[in-house]
Amino acid sequence: MFAVRFSGDRELDRALRVLEKATPKPFLKGVMKASAKPLVKNMKTNVRKDTGELRKSIKARLKLAKKGLIIMKVGPGKDQFWGMFLEFGTAHHSPFPWMRPAWDGKKDKTLALITAGLALQLNRVAKKISRKVSRGKKLTRFELRLLGV
Repeated sequence: MFAVRFSGDRELDRALRVLEKATPKPFLKGVMKASAKPLVKNMKTNVRKDTGELRKSIKARLKLAKKGLIIMKVGPGKDQFWGMFLEFGTAHHSPFPWMRPAWDGKKDKTLALITAGLALQLNRVAKKISRKVSRGKKLTRFELRLLGV
C-alpha cells in the first residue's frame, strides 16, 4: 500500500478542516472511491494473471479513522498477501513490480480527481452561503467560521 500525506501552510490546513466539517461523509467516500478507479484498473492491468485471484482482490478500501479522517487503501486483499512477494521478489524469485508502476502512472490523475471532488464540494458550500446571504438570512456560527469571520 502507498500513503500520501498532504501538507501546507496554516491557511490550507484550516481550509481543509472547515471543508471536513462542511462535507458529508458519504460524499467524501464517493470522491475517494471514484478517484481510485484509474489506479485500481492500472494495477489489475499490470499484475500477472496466474489464477486470477490476486487480480480479483485488487480494490479500493475505505476506513473511517478517528477525528473524521478517511483512509483509503488500494491494493490486494489480506488473503492475497503473496502479492508483495511478486512486487518485491524473494530470495528465489526476482521481483515483478506491478503496484509501484501503477501508482507512478496514475498518481497525478488520482490526486487530480480528489482535488476536483473537494473543489466541487467547496463550491456547493459557497453557493449555499451566498444564496442565504442574498436572501437576507442570518448566517449560523458555523457558516461565519467558514467565511473566516
